[in-house]
Amino acid sequence: EMIERIDRAADDLGRRVATSSRRPNLLFVIAADAGSAMATGDIAPITAALALAGAGNAGKAWKNIKPISREAFITSPPDGLLTTPDVLAKTGGAEGFLKLTGFDAVLAPASVLAIDAGPFMLFGPSTPVIARDVAQHYLPELFRGEPE
Repeated sequence: EMIERIDRAADDLGRRVATSSRRPNLLFVIAADAGSAMATGDIAPITAALALAGAGNAGKAWKNIKPISREAFITSPPDGLLTTPDVLAKTGGAEGFLKLTGFDAVLAPASVLAIDAGPFMLFGPSTPVIARDVAQHYLPELFRGEPE
């Protein structure tokens, strides 16, 4: 029953995403401190989870996790940043997070979304639910007319 529920959620999201011409480019930041952030690159489960959410991986140019600064994206910033609730709490919310990392020069607080990193990074049973949350945040037009 659980597998069927996961499959239905993934199928529903896949159908919605297939109708979109937009693919927001998102960067997944797993840690942050003054002037830099630790971001995931082209890690297969993360890239796949982002694709399920209808998004591209802004870190696709590198493998694994690496320090990244806003200078790396100054000419082509990501459309949004994913991070964890813990990172946001430690940095003072979305505004503090952006200011601390230097991304405040290229992104607005509304472009930041906190997600549960473990299931998203491991592509576990709750990944389709988290991917739907990501899609609802960055591709809200796919969910118009539905209760939030």
